Amino acid sequence: MILSEKTKRELNPLLTNIAEELDITKSMYDSLSQSYKAIGEYLGGSKELSAYNVEIHPQGSLLLGTAIRPVIDDDDVDIDLVCELRRKDPSWTQHTLKHKVGGRLKESDQYRAMLKEEGRRCWTLLYRRHSDNPQDRYHLDVLPAVYDSNESVYNAMATLSRSYHGIALWDKLAMRITDNKEEVHKTATDISIWPKTNPFGYALWFKERCVTTQKRESAIFCSSSVSPMPKYTDKKVPLQRVVQILKRHRDLMFQGDEDKPISIIITTLSAYAYNGEDDIATALCNVVEHMDSFITIDQNRHYVIQNPVNPEENFADKWAEYPKRQENFFKWLRKLKADIESITKDNIEWTQMAIEMKPMFGDKLVSSVIAAQGYSTQAKRDNGALKMATTGVLGSVGSSVKAHTFFGK
Repeated sequence: MILSEKTKRELNPLLTNIAEELDITKSMYDSLSQSYKAIGEYLGGSKELSAYNVEIHPQGSLLLGTAIRPVIDDDDVDIDLVCELRRKDPSWTQHTLKHKVGGRLKESDQYRAMLKEEGRRCWTLLYRRHSDNPQDRYHLDVLPAVYDSNESVYNAMATLSRSYHGIALWDKLAMRITDNKEEVHKTATDISIWPKTNPFGYALWFKERCVTTQKRESAIFCSSSVSPMPKYTDKKVPLQRVVQILKRHRDLMFQGDEDKPISIIITTLSAYAYNGEDDIATALCNVVEHMDSFITIDQNRHYVIQNPVNPEENFADKWAEYPKRQENFFKWLRKLKADIESITKDNIEWTQMAIEMKPMFGDKLVSSVIAAQGYSTQAKRDNGALKMATTGVLGSVGSSVKAHTFFGK
């Protein structure tokens, strides 16, 4: 899909402002960081766990820079934390490790009161249930894991971030986790047959995919035994913004449906399809147009969305077991393509573009962006700061633009 310069000029500010509004606030981020640090220090302070070189790291959308606020203001933000041991007792099974971490949480009156019932792979702490603070609308998932390497995660990540990346190197960050649905959950002590995952290798792959043609990228990682959350920033590169926009479109379409397209699939297909575009509008159109071309079909006629850092893992493996998830993904993708087409038509006016966006991203959100963008533009016109460059792009040089009086309507 090729966008006209006029369409890009109208669309980019809208998409940028919408994506910025989707970011969690600085105060929310600070609250998340404090809770993350506290739980990390508490788990790391366990005499039993620390004997196995426990490390605490953030993972998921906060690490990738793609977290968004919930569609409903009263809903929770999800934080993912890895409680990872560099080695384990030879006699420990998945069940043992899982409950060593859970047992440590239950030793604290505070965390015991927050604990949700045991999850399939993690323990979940419900912060909002014990706070009247609107900034505490979140829950924290603690994932027990064993790191299958002699080198610590933060050392490996620091090394990899300065070197050539590839599956062989990313695999150094792979870890083994627990899954209480597995038959060997309570019997297998050999971690080589435990479930394998690689969120940190994935994050480095995603970081590489974020590089634009102008070689801008976002710094993601910090290093310590309790790794700090990435520094808060409202400056994101186009791929990060595209993922945020697509997740919002998904959330609004499916509301609380548990069979909605999962974020890891949206993020992976977006990163595969992204081609280094320097602006959000072009990146969004390219991703939406090409993301399904990275879905393949195996010999059993099952869909495959390959984990880029672990070819053995298929992010769509649950589609065969839960066909509604497959149906909803393609239903969402069809709707997404139609919606993006509606806002990228040649000669579409800014006001019509904004109207088309309301059902896509939310009336309240888009109205707020329209108003803010309209008043900001008016203020710049009033003080003569807004100019029209000779290229036809709004900038800081050229002749002044005549004032208007629509004030964001």
